[in-house]
Amino acid sequence: MLKRIINDASSRLFEIREKRVKPSRDDKILTAWNGLMISGFAKGFRVTNNKHYLEIAKNTIEFIESRVTRDNGRLYRTFKDGISKLNAYLDDYAFYVNALLDVFELDSNPIYLEKAIKYMDSILQHFWDPIDSSLYFTSDDHEQLIVRTKSLYDLAIPSGNSVAASDLLRLYHLTQKNDYLEKAEQIMKAGATSSAENPFGFGQLLTAIYLYVKKPIEITVRTTDNIGEGQKMARWINKQFMPNAITAIIENQSQLSRLQEYPFFSGTNSARTSQTDYAVICRNFTCSVPIYSLSGFQEQIKSG
Repeated sequence: MLKRIINDASSRLFEIREKRVKPSRDDKILTAWNGLMISGFAKGFRVTNNKHYLEIAKNTIEFIESRVTRDNGRLYRTFKDGISKLNAYLDDYAFYVNALLDVFELDSNPIYLEKAIKYMDSILQHFWDPIDSSLYFTSDDHEQLIVRTKSLYDLAIPSGNSVAASDLLRLYHLTQKNDYLEKAEQIMKAGATSSAENPFGFGQLLTAIYLYVKKPIEITVRTTDNIGEGQKMARWINKQFMPNAITAIIENQSQLSRLQEYPFFSGTNSARTSQTDYAVICRNFTCSVPIYSLSGFQEQIKSG
């Protein structure tokens, strides 16, 4: 009886509420937030090996590339009702570059690295402040503002400068382009004092500083199927917490051939081995011999 009364009242209330003007809904698509989402799904795939997560990440990249990009390595800020508009802000570029690198570590299609480089070069061209050695929030061709602001501290989302510093360090180790390292060092120096005084507000910058001080371990895994040793090594390394690791999982020879132009992959030339499933670990610009088993791979990682 009571349940029927409640259901009837709920139905009457719903009918009345449907006659009211509904509140507006903010359903625009933001490039920065989608960058964060892509990274989230990439990390979800690393932990669970749920391929649906990786597909969502890759499909979102395809959407951004087809609907939210401009010419010459530029991005738009928002997309809604089939229209992309507004110059992208630093957060849009930095978060999206980070997302591209996160997906590249899982699916080493050279296009992800190439795009990350392209957008990072746009960041340095249009957002860099040579006086204070950090990045503005708006680009140099944005609408004229009284002040071009910048921020190094995290709020509800990480600081664009801090994420960019991490991006620059990761790209430096992949490409050995010295300008990336120099710019990362300058951003970290600009925020070093503040991050030491208030570390809780500079978590992302401290993560970049850790990668810089600790020096990364560079890991490349070559795999050809879902059951071989290469796949076992890839699944194992994906589940490890190694904040100073830069990884690449390569599934076919054509990917490796295209990536040979980047110094990160110079020590992984398949000519060094006749095996198709192997891993190479590099520390301080010195690379291991090819590793063919999961147990040997684990031993090498843990010994470092």
